[in-house]
Amino acid sequence: MSKEKKISRVVTTYEFPSKPEKKTFGQFIFDKDTGYVCGRSTKNWGQLMLFYLAFYVVLAALFTICMQTLLATMNHQFPKWQLDASLIGTSPGLAYRPMPDDPDISGTVI
Repeated sequence: MSKEKKISRVVTTYEFPSKPEKKTFGQFIFDKDTGYVCGRSTKNWGQLMLFYLAFYVVLAALFTICMQTLLATMNHQFPKWQLDASLIGTSPGLAYRPMPDDPDISGTVI
């Protein structure tokens, strides 16, 4: 004869969701029941502040590295690109001047 294995059955009951209790603005700022400030515990606020402190320190370090690299490559006596060697050329204020199709017309739009 074969032995039968017993299968254990677990019965789980679920509660129906209910609307959360309404709170005033003052209760949101500081909840006396839970001790939360703005919906967070003091440990959670500490973790958040530690993360942002580390984030902004790394961001400031990257900015400093980029600025030092830029300033190390610049010549402080004169610009690197001058006149014809630059993209602007010898007339930096004039990029485009509309001209009429007929060269006999003396006036232009400008």
